[in-house]
Amino acid sequence: MSWFVIILITVVIIGVIAYFTYNKNKQLMGEGKIVARKGTYWEEEHLFTTNVSYDSLLDAISKTDFSDCKAEVIPNFNGQMSVLFKSSHAWNAEVDFLGEQDGKKQYKFYFVAWQTRNGMPYNVNSMNMILTSMEKLFFSLDSTTTVQSQRAQIKSKTKFF
Repeated sequence: MSWFVIILITVVIIGVIAYFTYNKNKQLMGEGKIVARKGTYWEEEHLFTTNVSYDSLLDAISKTDFSDCKAEVIPNFNGQMSVLFKSSHAWNAEVDFLGEQDGKKQYKFYFVAWQTRNGMPYNVNSMNMILTSMEKLFFSLDSTTTVQSQRAQIKSKTKFF
């Protein structure tokens, strides 16, 4: 009888967590802060092809509010044409200028590092928010921007203790 009660309480707790998570995601989608994405988008590189110059991108990033993501913005990271987003939610993301090809500029947005718990990144919604913000930013600067996503090369570290 006691195992039944423990299992019942566990199912109820999981159901409550799922309900609140679903409602939070629905709210963020309704506000336009996130979009529905496939399960492991944080393991992909997002390649933007656009007419946007690096200086214009830096200017737009400096005027964008990333407070919902709790991300510090570090332009020209390591002296490169790169912007680092360092989040207090245990992830870092970066957008790098890759160069120009056929008169179009190319940028790569990707998550550099993130911590996981039970196989999922901490606060995956904030990761979705920063990616959504970057997509909106590129499209607002150049409506002809194209985006391609591809699987990134991932290096992981396992902690045993």
